[in-house]
Amino acid sequence: MTEHQDMEQRRRKTIAWGVGIAGPLIGGLLIAAGLSIQAILLVLAALALMGILLTLRLPR
Repeated sequence: MTEHQDMEQRRRKTIAWGVGIAGPLIGGLLIAAGLSIQAILLVLAALALMGILLTLRLPR
């Protein structure tokens, strides 16, 4: 495995770990805040859209 592949693998693991922790945490906070399911869906959709846009900005 080259150094670039190793760095790419570590980056993917870090992102997966962060999403695995942040996803349920954000969902729990939105539910605890008393938001309706529709509002939670809109918030999560906006976060997903931001993630897509940020990902597209990354250099290849």
